[in-house]
Amino acid sequence: MKRSAVRCKNLTKKFGRNFAVKGVNIELREGVILALVGPSGCGKTTLLRLIAGFESPDEGEIYIGGEPMVDNKFVPPEKREVGIVFQNYALFPHLKVHENIAYGLSTKKDKRDKRVREMLSLIGLDEYGSKMPHELSGGEQQRVALARALAPDPQMLLLDEPFSNLDADLRGRIRSDVRAILKKTDASVIFVTHDQEEALFMGDRVGVMDQGKIMQIDSPEDIFHHPKNPFVADFIGIADFIGGRIKDEKTVDTEIGRLSYHRTFPSKLSVNVMIRPDFLDIVPTEDGVGEIVDRIFQGMFYLYRLRLPSGAEIKAMQHHTEKYEVGTRVSFHLTSDHKVICFPKGRKR
Repeated sequence: MKRSAVRCKNLTKKFGRNFAVKGVNIELREGVILALVGPSGCGKTTLLRLIAGFESPDEGEIYIGGEPMVDNKFVPPEKREVGIVFQNYALFPHLKVHENIAYGLSTKKDKRDKRVREMLSLIGLDEYGSKMPHELSGGEQQRVALARALAPDPQMLLLDEPFSNLDADLRGRIRSDVRAILKKTDASVIFVTHDQEEALFMGDRVGVMDQGKIMQIDSPEDIFHHPKNPFVADFIGIADFIGGRIKDEKTVDTEIGRLSYHRTFPSKLSVNVMIRPDFLDIVPTEDGVGEIVDRIFQGMFYLYRLRLPSGAEIKAMQHHTEKYEVGTRVSFHLTSDHKVICFPKGRKR
């Protein structure tokens, strides 16, 4: 089993009376990419700054490679063996690419030059060493910043929304390249983003934050399909909620019918039922309980918005050949093997 790359225990940081980070506990094993995602102001960047040593916690412990960073003495950033890539890449504009990558390497010149060549090869920019940063595209600058952070072989790599300055098409291509580089080097990474799709793509593990707390850390698949609370369910992917009452250990009664569900609750318990658009098939039916109020064409599929008798609205995703008019009444069926997630009513987090 790989050893711990970073561990945070009860980590807490306040600015004034407001908690930026509150009681955070995480442990990341070597070679794992943890993608942290959450709304603006949830504490993602503050958590990164605490691990890097740019901020000092009010409470809690930080261990990097098993060594305490805030125990009897505060270990400064330059002593933590942590590499960082910022949003704006922070390349030195007056230094050539090879000088940027070499910055911070304390080895002799021949070893330093060898390491720079290795990094340029790793990022696929072998012939770019003599260029200036302004001569590079945004994606190339991003890769140089990554190479500079990886060059000293840090124990931890922290990436703070590194793709946010790139346009959508380039961002998609670059993040694929960057993930491949990170896995090739077996880097231990905490990757911060506000983009849920990016988090699911980049992370071996995904952590969702809200109001300074870690709401859930899990595999991308489990955090999507098995959220632990309504906040995670609503933040990752598209989710709607309708009322329901537990029938037995396998089914829940709702206004769209009796549905199979995960977990086990006491019978007759009132719950909120999470519905994702891909859970449902809709069938035009004269006496159907739902009515189509909007249809959005999204290429491979239509996204339908449907109103229920209670006034609640849910969405359903259908193949692009399943075209129904607004006003059509429909009945609902769960797609094969899908089960809904239920949360006791009143539970938000």
